[in-house]
Parts: sequence; C-alpha cells; structure tokens
Amino acid sequence: SDAVLSAHPGLVLVWEDDYESIEQGWGTPKILGGPAALASLMSFAKDLDDRAATPVTRLLNTLGDLPLQDDGPPEEFKKLRDLVQELRQHGLAFSGSIMTNEGRAIEADGRVAGGQVALWLTDPAVRMAEDGGILGKVREKTADLHGALAQLERAPVPAWRRQADLSLAWVNAAYVEAVEAASASVVIKDQIELDPAARKIAERASAERRAIDGRVVINIKGARRSLKVTETPVHAAGDAGIAGFAIDITELEKAKADLSRHVEANRATLEQVPAAVAMFGASQELVYYNTAFKRLFGLEDAMLAAGPPHGELLDRLRQMGRLPEQADYGKWKRGQLALYTEGMAAPGAERDGRAPDEVWNLPDARMLRVSRARHPLGGALLVFDDITEKMALEARFNTQISVQRATLNNLSEGVAVFGADGKLRLHNTAFTRMWRFDDPALAARPHIDAVLTSMSERVTAGAETLSAARRRATSMSPDDRAPARDEVVSLSDGRTLAFGTEPLPDGATLLYFLDVTDSREREKELKARNELLEDIDRQKSKFVEHVSYQLRTPLATIIGFTEMLDGQMFGVLNDRQKDYIASIL
Repeated sequence: SDAVLSAHPGLVLVWEDDYESIEQGWGTPKILGGPAALASLMSFAKDLDDRAATPVTRLLNTLGDLPLQDDGPPEEFKKLRDLVQELRQHGLAFSGSIMTNEGRAIEADGRVAGGQVALWLTDPAVRMAEDGGILGKVREKTADLHGALAQLERAPVPAWRRQADLSLAWVNAAYVEAVEAASASVVIKDQIELDPAARKIAERASAERRAIDGRVVINIKGARRSLKVTETPVHAAGDAGIAGFAIDITELEKAKADLSRHVEANRATLEQVPAAVAMFGASQELVYYNTAFKRLFGLEDAMLAAGPPHGELLDRLRQMGRLPEQADYGKWKRGQLALYTEGMAAPGAERDGRAPDEVWNLPDARMLRVSRARHPLGGALLVFDDITEKMALEARFNTQISVQRATLNNLSEGVAVFGADGKLRLHNTAFTRMWRFDDPALAARPHIDAVLTSMSERVTAGAETLSAARRRATSMSPDDRAPARDEVVSLSDGRTLAFGTEPLPDGATLLYFLDVTDSREREKELKARNELLEDIDRQKSKFVEHVSYQLRTPLATIIGFTEMLDGQMFGVLNDRQKDYIASIL
C-alpha cells in the first residue's frame, strides 16, 4: 500500500495517533507521495521562527491557518488546522481546496482508513504535469477558477453571478456589505438586488448577448452612492449566465461635475473680459470663442459654431480685410500654424509654450496685440487685445510729455521733481546748468540725499535751508510736507539762488531754483542810492533850518519897522510907499 501511495501525484500524511499525541500539535505523520509532488509542496513551506521544526511541520504551519474552500458559503469555511484536528479526534472527513498567499490552489482531502487517518495534499500543477492530458488541464483551470473566485471574493467592488433565469447564484463580500445583508447565503436566499435597475441591465445583456453598462444610485450606510453596473453574458456548467460587477463612480461624477462647473465659470469669466479669446483644439479646429472675438472680427455665429480649422479662419479673415497685409501670406500663415507643431525656439519665446506677442496693423487702422500660447490639453489659445485707443493715448501722452519737457527746458528756473521714494524723476536743463551737474549722473535717478549733498558742497550760506528741503521731500508727515518759498542760498562762485519746495498730489516734491544774483546786486545798488538821497535830503533840511534860525531876528526887526510905517507913525505915506510896505508885509 505504501508503494501505491508513493505513486500519488501529491503528498500523503498518515497519522496513527492516540489521544495524547493528538494534543501535541501536528505530531509525527508518515510522509508518502511522489518526489515531484514532495518538492512542489515543500516549496510552500515558509522558514518560520521554529528552526528545529521539520519541513512537513513548517508546511502544515504555513497552510494550517488558511481556510479550506468547499461547497459551503464563504463565511462557513474552516481552517485546515481545525479540520485536521477534527479528523484526528472524531474522524470527520473533509474535502476542498486551499488558496495560498501566492494565489496557488492546493487540493486537500482528509479521510479515515481503518485505524489511521490520512491527509491528501495535491498540487494541481504537478498532477497536470504527470497526467499530461485534458484532466490535468481541467484541474489547473479549476484551480485558476478557484483563485479568480477567491480574488473576486476579496475584491473591494461588488461582484455577482446570475443563472440563466437571472437569479443571483453567487455574490462576494463587497456585495453583501453594499446591500447591508447578514451573509452571502441570505442574499442568495432572498435574492437581494443592488437596485431594481441592475436586474433590468442584466435583462438587456441577456437579450442582446453582449455586455451592457448602466448607472444605478443606491444608499450605502446612509450615503447616496452612484454605481456603474456592468452585466456580461457568460457560460457556466453548460448553461448561460450573467456575471456582473459594480464600480463606485460617486467621486468620479463629483469630480466631473466640479470640472464642468469650473469650465463654465471659466467660460463665463472669459465672456466678461474685454479681450477677444479664441481656443483651438489639438486638431486645429475652433472649440471656443467669446463674444468679444466675434465682435472684434465681425464674424457670423453660424461659421464660428461650425468649428472651422485655424487655417480656414485665417483665410476668411484675410478675405474680410481683418488681417495685416503680408508680402508672402502663405509663409506668414505657416508661421501662425507652426504653434501646433514646432517648438518655441524663436527669440523671446518662453519655455511654457508661449510665443512672442505680435502687433497686427489692420487695414482699417486698428492695432491688435496678439498673444499666442499652447493649451495644456492640446491645441492653442489666442488672445486679441485692441490697443488702437491705447496706442493713440500713449502717443498723445508722449507728445504731452515732450511738450512739458520742452516747456520746462525753456524755463529760466531750475526745476527738479523727486518721487515719493526720494529718487529724481524729472529735471530741466536750467537745473543741470545752475548746479553744474553732469547729465549721466542725473540720468541714473539719484536719491535726493545724494543730490542735496552735492549741492551743499557748493553752498557758503544757507545750507540749513537745503536740509529742511530734504526733510520736506522725504517725510511722510503732513506738517513737514508744507510748501516753502523765498529760501536763499549763496554759492561759492558768488551766485545767489532763491528756491522753494512744493508738495505734489502723488507724493512727489517739486524743487525750483532761480538765479537772483543780478537782482540782488541791483537791489544793493538801489539801496545804496536811496541811502545817499536820504542823506542829501537830511543835509538840505538841516541847512534850511540853520539859515532860518540866523535870519529870524533881522526879519523880525524889519517887519516891526514896516508895521510902524504902515501905521503912519512917522507921517503920512503916499501910494507908492504903501505898495512897498504891502510887499514887505
């Protein structure tokens, strides 16, 4: 009999126990079986911590905690260790397969033979190799099927199999959890469907003999979940059936909804911007445009809605006179379409897929700034900005600045404007000439500290007024930024400058200087002449006063005698004498 058992394409373990040896673990069974089977099964034995254990003990310890899969429901599967214990103690036979952690199936059969018990462990791969025929292949396929079913049982998505009448024949653990049932057997017994719509999908798959997808919404643990259900016709046990599985697409649908909202929000935003926007797909067809684009080029809705290719749209714009004139239109057009195929190697191109901005001068005198960039999802994004008015305003502004600069340069006063940051922003030629500055030095926009320090080196009197000007220009206090006028400084070359400061609305400060050297000299001359005239007037008054004093007594005597004569105290006067007396009095 041992010779017969040794020819078995597997491993046979035979126990001749008493009750005492049963309580001592696996015991010491007799080992029988073919060499190939022994080598194959021993490959599953793991090197556990017990270094002294025999190879058979290590194999049994490896397989002992794995469930034996039989015809019963999965929740009733028992471990091999418990089944062998029951076989040795009570003679309870068993039969089934064990799925190893590597996904290999091992057939296990426990039998009682007289006073002995035997455990038959068979590797289907070895059996097929020894049989070399259909039976071996069938067993291997069966093992693969057991492995696939074991994987489906542990799969995180609900899976099931239906019979020809579409009744549920098998469900996995995820299905049981989804329908909140007690066990798979309860689901099969009560025919608990995920949702009535799932059965309708199965009916379509059975009728059309092809896989059918559908969407069902169910409540799992109080949460609303959306599932994608797939039902596929299969053949099982010579009869047709349906296999199905469900994938939770709740998060996917939420992500799609969020993406759709973002896309719509972006479209609404682009619709509100004044710039014209056009987006082309990877195949160069127009996939999006805003109202500003249609209005800018005067295009029809029907044409744009048809999604014309980029090249055809350029041709249409050329016919309408909406493109800049080109000596070689074909070459220019190829350059525009090269955005889809060529790298951004042109000077000024950026690494993020942007092309250098272009300015289009249209035949109708409009100017467009065109920004082009590759779209991250393929295709290209074009933004058109009508800068006609901006360029006109810029030209007028530059003209005004030129006029103002020319006006400032023709002023006799030296003018300098310092910004809120203290740096020189504007000055005229009179300022440069007045303070003997170099143009390159002022072109570097020096700080007011450096400018006033250079000025102070040339000042002999009034340097403290320049320090006050520095404080008024750089301080943020409203009290310090008060205007100042009629300040005077004297320079080492003899010149005299009057200056003042004026705060400007934008935070800048205006300094103005006037050369008053000549007026001050004239003022001195006038002052000296006035003092001389005042002295002459004083001398004249003094002389008259002195003469009047000296003549006062003689005049009084003469007047006295004349009055006596007029009173005819010395006799009667004739008419001529009376005239003389009247002249004196």
